[in-house]
Amino acid sequence: MSVREFDGQAVRQIQDPELEELYKQFVCVRRSQVGEENLKELQFDFSLGWSLIVMNADGTVYTRFGSRGREDSLFRMLMRKAKLPRRMTIAGLKSTLKTALAMHKKVTAEGESGPLHDALAGKVVPAWEYTSPKALMPPGAKPCMDCHEMNIGRFLAYRRDGKTITDRMLWSYPVPDSLGVILDPDERGKVKTVRTGSEAQRAGLKRGDEIITMADQPILSEADAQWVLQHAPDGEDVTVKVRRKGETKLRKLKLSLTEGWRRRGGESAWKMETYSTLGHLGFGRFTLNDLTSIQRRGLRLKRSELGIHIMAGSRGASKQLQVGDIIVGVKGVAAVKTSAELAAYIIREAPAESTLALRVLRKNRRMDVAIKIKSVPTGKGQ
Repeated sequence: MSVREFDGQAVRQIQDPELEELYKQFVCVRRSQVGEENLKELQFDFSLGWSLIVMNADGTVYTRFGSRGREDSLFRMLMRKAKLPRRMTIAGLKSTLKTALAMHKKVTAEGESGPLHDALAGKVVPAWEYTSPKALMPPGAKPCMDCHEMNIGRFLAYRRDGKTITDRMLWSYPVPDSLGVILDPDERGKVKTVRTGSEAQRAGLKRGDEIITMADQPILSEADAQWVLQHAPDGEDVTVKVRRKGETKLRKLKLSLTEGWRRRGGESAWKMETYSTLGHLGFGRFTLNDLTSIQRRGLRLKRSELGIHIMAGSRGASKQLQVGDIIVGVKGVAAVKTSAELAAYIIREAPAESTLALRVLRKNRRMDVAIKIKSVPTGKGQ
């Protein structure tokens, strides 16, 4: 199901009577763009195509619900090829809303001094140094802009001001899959799959476990797990409490965040803010994807060569590169091995006005392509 299709069933043309009744117990506010909001109160993964924040009137956040998926046909095709899990379902949304209502009753009964109120405090963190979306409007943005444009503006502002763009920014809101655990999209925190040899398996997670808390924060959805992982210190353990079938006492597990774990998903390369930022910097607005081992063999690529496929281009795409090109080398940049790492290098390291020398395979012929990295343009509010 695409994000657009999900939005139709969840908001625009609700067909589920139970969901309709659940909504009646909330004050529902819908925003399709941002402009004047306070970023201290608006905290979620801005690259999402669809997101829900459930909060109390005092600003206490109970849960977030949202998907990493993209609604365009290209990404749906990539998802089918990679066999990635579904992220959002109406059943999962209802499960999250029901648990949030139960949590609200408990928080109200306990009061501000209660343990649950303290546990929810971690669901809000200090806001960005930019307090309003207007301060992050990239060049060409409308007075009301899409959420992902705030990430574009932040990348460009960091480059302009000489600030360090971190892995946490580039590989933001990692899905639990990165650590080897896939959650059931229909049920709150239920473990659907644990990958052999992963951090999740080493921590002791098993299929069928129900994750109750991570870092002491209640987990009502996959987005809640992503929130914890986004703000967790690298190199440390995250405490996970699970309910296992047939056991009355919760199990306390330690999930280790090993070096480089954020980069595993490679998700930054397809995010809209990533290829839009690449466009602002002169590379071009392209969707990048890493070739599979079978595709590499079919093209007879050497082990030393990259295999970054330019899948699609949009407005402002570079004239030097073409859709269908395979980037097989980046001169002088040995650290780049994947499409996500190439995007990360350009966004945070490639000097302004420098030349990015690429080796490209185009229609069975290798050729050199030179890309001029542009200076950061000045946008509204910057």
